[in-house]
Amino acid sequence: MPTLTEAEVLDLIRIAVARAGSQAAFAHQCGVPQQFISDVLHQRRRPSDAILNVLGLRRLVRYEYKSPSE
Repeated sequence: MPTLTEAEVLDLIRIAVARAGSQAAFAHQCGVPQQFISDVLHQRRRPSDAILNVLGLRRLVRYEYKSPSE
């Protein structure tokens, strides 16, 4: 499965909000407050597991070695 960037996940959330009709409607689908959706879209918070579940996504954490110049 391909991985997504944070920007791509935000785009998916924006699309889901548009399909739901409003941030409030999408928030209701996810079981989170509308303000949380707003915070995520303004990058003040990260998407919760509830939002990711509705989108059919899961969070993966990835670590990699720094290059020698870092």
